[in-house]
Amino acid sequence: MAKGFSVKFDGLDTFKQELQVLTGDLVSEAEGILITAAHEAAAAVRAAYPYRHGGLRGGVTVVPSRGRTLAGAEVKNLAPHAIIYEDGTVTRETHRGYNRGRTIGTPTFRPITARYLDRALTAVTARIYAHGAAQVTGDPHTD
Repeated sequence: MAKGFSVKFDGLDTFKQELQVLTGDLVSEAEGILITAAHEAAAAVRAAYPYRHGGLRGGVTVVPSRGRTLAGAEVKNLAPHAIIYEDGTVTRETHRGYNRGRTIGTPTFRPITARYLDRALTAVTARIYAHGAAQVTGDPHTD
């Protein structure tokens, strides 16, 4: 007959509670960093857009993330012509074949928001290290 054995780990309940508090603290710190960066990026995009009637600037909004992520916000431009300003158009023709040319894009939104996102992710990573993480790996730009 084999003898039974058991192993007892003391202090795991306390460790689990500490991890939950640490995770909550990190999420709230990360959320603050990311939301601040989103608002700063939105302001920078608004400032970079030309002003004619205010449609491009007025379309820039910050929407808090819900569902997929624990923390953060999304910067959007809801102006219907924002995509044309950013990406331009292809060469167009009328139905009779007259050339109407193409519009050259002026990339503004993506470069500015990418800069602010990189800064925010660097700040979040620094906070994770400050909380005692030994190493942070992975690509934050992948889903």
